[in-house]
This record gives sequence, C-alpha cells and structure tokens, in this order.
Amino acid sequence: MHENDDSSNIASKLLGEGTSRREFMDTTAKLGGSALALSALGGGTVAASGTQTEGAAVTLQNQESDGSTVMVASAAVPEGGFVAIHDLSLLEGEVLGSVIGVSELLDAGEHQNIEVTLFEGVPGAQFDQSALQETQPLIAMPHQNTNGNESYDFVSSQGEADGPYTRAGAPVVGLGYAIVQSETTMGGETTTTE
Repeated sequence: MHENDDSSNIASKLLGEGTSRREFMDTTAKLGGSALALSALGGGTVAASGTQTEGAAVTLQNQESDGSTVMVASAAVPEGGFVAIHDLSLLEGEVLGSVIGVSELLDAGEHQNIEVTLFEGVPGAQFDQSALQETQPLIAMPHQNTNGNESYDFVSSQGEADGPYTRAGAPVVGLGYAIVQSETTMGGETTTTE
C-alpha cells in the first residue's frame, strides 16, 4: 500500500495532516473501529425540512486542554447555527447524551477559533462532571438553528429541533483529540501528566 491510499486520506481527514497510516490504524483500534465509521461522515447539509444546502464543514484539531474547554479550529454554517461537541458515546447510539458542549450562536458563514465550554450551557443536558478527566477523542458537529429562536434546542427537544448539518444523510463531523493535562502535587512537587 502507498502512503496516499484511501486509509491515509481518511487518517488525514480524521486526525490531521501528516498522520501516518500506522497512527491511523492505531487510533482506529483504540476507537474500536469507530474512526472508520466517522470517515464516512462529512460536509454539505440537509436541513430539517429536507432541503439540500451545500458548504457546511467543521475542523477540530488535536489540542491540549484543561478539560473544561476546547477550541474548534473552523466551522462553516451556511445558514447559521451552532457547533456541538460530542464524546464517543455518540458512536454507541447516544445521540443526545453524547453532547457535552455547544458554541454560542454563529451567524451564517465561516468561523475560526470557536471556543466551546464543556459540561455546561447545553439546554436539556445534565452532567455529573465539570471537565474531561483524561485525554480522549471528541467529535465536533455543526447544527442548524431550525426553530429560529437562537438557542441550541437539539437535546431539550429530543432531537426534533436544531438538527445537524448533513451530507448524504450523515452528519458533518470533525474528530480531534483533547489532550488533557492534569497536575498532581506529591511531597511538595507538582507533576504534569497527559
């Protein structure tokens, strides 16, 4: 196989440019194969009304995090909306329960460096933690503002309002690792771990 085969292209899309095939395969194994499932998802949109709108996209890069926020590198929301952050329980069918953060309302267009607070500010969601506890992959997903009330209501409406932008019926997504650094103090020394 060549470094430019389909799995390398998928690796670049999922884990960032320069990701080797081996790194992709290792990550795929860690995710139980779910990286391959995510690779099938991507840009364009079908609005809740079923009309097709082109151009939605999102990029979530690997990044260091204190566990309470993540930065979405870029998002394109052709009709405005939000960027939701999901944990990997999304891949186990937890569509609503996987939402752990959401951006402020974004105007129609392209946006850069969108900070999203985790574990608060998601209408209808309840959390038993205030921050990520360990390094883990997260999924960014742009959502529409289908009901026009300028509030993210996907979770509180049980998925009836503010659905995701999609391509060919699948949500537009971006996958990136939140590398959580924690500090522990032992015997007067502070140690940082990833």
